[in-house]
Amino acid sequence: MKEFFIDTDLGFDEAQKFHGRVPTEDDYDLVVDADEVDDDFRVWGPANMFGERELLAGVARKVFPQDVYDDCVKTMMEINHTSDLRTAQAGPWDPDELLKKFGWVEGEHYKFKGKTRNALIRKKKDGTWDTVSRGKAIHSVLLGYKKGRFTGEVELDAWSKKNPEKQKTFFDMNFYAAKSYNFIAPKEYTNQVMFADKYIKKENRLNDTIFTTMSANKYTENDTSMMGYHIDAGDLNSSLTCISVFKVGDFKGAYFILPQHRVAISVGDGDVFVGDSRKQHGVSELEGPGTRLSCVSYCDTRMANVK
Repeated sequence: MKEFFIDTDLGFDEAQKFHGRVPTEDDYDLVVDADEVDDDFRVWGPANMFGERELLAGVARKVFPQDVYDDCVKTMMEINHTSDLRTAQAGPWDPDELLKKFGWVEGEHYKFKGKTRNALIRKKKDGTWDTVSRGKAIHSVLLGYKKGRFTGEVELDAWSKKNPEKQKTFFDMNFYAAKSYNFIAPKEYTNQVMFADKYIKKENRLNDTIFTTMSANKYTENDTSMMGYHIDAGDLNSSLTCISVFKVGDFKGAYFILPQHRVAISVGDGDVFVGDSRKQHGVSELEGPGTRLSCVSYCDTRMANVK
């Protein structure tokens, strides 16, 4: 395994200024490309006063057996769900585009919520304002177990209930993703195992792994081409996020970027990426005719009170 050491750290507060922005090449100084490294690798942050370095990210190469790989790609290509609730990830709205495309005028048909233009609230037909903020629709669907917004009960997502056979594909994928997580980041993996064993019911863990929930994402040049800077909600402070990546066709870009450390990582086809989602992170623009499929697997700490 190869090791890379990063000494740049803008600081957490400075990195917060990136929140909701579209990632660009100005946000990083170094690209660690899995295909160029051609080996498993880890990326470490600056040393603290004791000489210890924080693990920022890592990649396990070519993880999946061919049958599991093929099932994952086929199943994820068939999922066309979109979400307009992930406002930071979707990037900012363009008022000129809203006017041209929908005839919407700011203040009359909608208003922005917060300091950025990532979330807007629509005016309803009765003249009152909606209570739900909306972002641009992105190709992303939550899979696995979640805590119901209104009931507070842990339940399986709607897609998985309707597609039990296809759901098995993701369960199989998570077996290999979890093994890769343990290989890249054994300390953080152990922390997550201890948390899951103590607080998460076994029936709410995917394929008896540490994961409870997944987010399946599809990137294409003409649709969802990037992921805006954000911090993942519900992740354990002492653990990392695990992402399985599949590439269909030929494209450039789609780097995972940590602007706080000015580093970008290009994940290869069939690789498992492990990274720190508690810091601002995003995925840069995809350029080309191909499709990038990614499945984020994590343990949702918001279900911890149900044991």
